[in-house]
Amino acid sequence: MSTTQARVERTLAAPVERVFRAWTDPDVLARWYCPNPEMPLTVEADVVEGGRYRVVMGPYVAEGTYTSLVPPGTGGPGAVVAFTWRWTSDPDAVEGHVRVELDPADGGATRLVLVHEGLADAADATGHAEGWELSLDRLARLEPVASSDA
Repeated sequence: MSTTQARVERTLAAPVERVFRAWTDPDVLARWYCPNPEMPLTVEADVVEGGRYRVVMGPYVAEGTYTSLVPPGTGGPGAVVAFTWRWTSDPDAVEGHVRVELDPADGGATRLVLVHEGLADAADATGHAEGWELSLDRLARLEPVASSDA
């Protein structure tokens, strides 16, 4: 693994379609897309390739552009959500790229692999990996992702 890359892998107990929706519906994103549940969270997103998003997590603001959206069933059994990522609340932040791959797993679950590239250094990569892990913990507990209903 590159020292400027954060990688997170996880299996979620929901089908790919539901996990993809959790990544692409701004109303659902606003329920989990921050590592700290105590921070106010707002999400604005035009979820189309080339569309922009803005996430406000308390005093922290991340913005970017969707670079690839492959819904389940259009490019195979899995799905992809990819976007640029820049902390606009930090004038020294570099722009990175996040790619989330969602693939079917046993029992109707989803295997998620998230790679966040282009981070400033190893410490930045470690911090982002920790942040993504905490956010994905919230996603894993979120209805309808945590629901066993179809």
